[in-house]
Amino acid sequence: MKARSQPKNADLGLGRGPRCAWYRSRIEEAEGSWKKHDRRRRRIPRRPQHQPSGAAGSRPSPPHRLLFIILSFWRRVLMGVEPAQATPVAAAATTAEQAQDLIDAARYDDLEDVVALFSAGVSLDSTDSQGRTALHMASANGHLAVVEYLIQNGANVNATNLEKNTPLHWACLNGHIEVIKALISAGASVSALNSHEKTPMDEAVTKGKMDVIDAIGAAVAQAELDGVTVS
Repeated sequence: MKARSQPKNADLGLGRGPRCAWYRSRIEEAEGSWKKHDRRRRRIPRRPQHQPSGAAGSRPSPPHRLLFIILSFWRRVLMGVEPAQATPVAAAATTAEQAQDLIDAARYDDLEDVVALFSAGVSLDSTDSQGRTALHMASANGHLAVVEYLIQNGANVNATNLEKNTPLHWACLNGHIEVIKALISAGASVSALNSHEKTPMDEAVTKGKMDVIDAIGAAVAQAELDGVTVS
């Protein structure tokens, strides 16, 4: 008995059966037509063609190009290589990465990245594994421009991390006067208790930062004059 020859498209990764056989024949036909056309293009110089305004550099589509693209798609499907789709798990991972990027940008005073990530749809109140937001990190490090941008775009000034610290707790702990003023004028609570039962002012007292205590008093008075409710 004569041995059966290996199909030309054995390396396509397609399965067996009538449907797959039909796709194989169409793929071979499209690929053969494309290769033949490509060889003819290399041998025969083309005359310059009129191009519509704004289409400089464009060229006419080769014969069967659309068929080739369609069959290539089905080839990927039959081989189990479908177009990339955002699964819920992948989307969650991307969101978590972007949230961390936002928090890191705020931490390191990278306002440009903060703006870009917010423009891309990342929530300003995104949290990391410790419950910290971008406003926590910007306030803790005294990055006033980032703090003001976050506040102006609706970041929660009273967000708490896992230890119930607010951005104001950390601004007071580290003595960032201008940040403290910005937070209080935006409605940050001066009486919020963290998990150690300490208010932002208590944190300042613990560190002996009397200038912070004075700044809190002045900021509260100014906020009340501006009609901002301070709790």
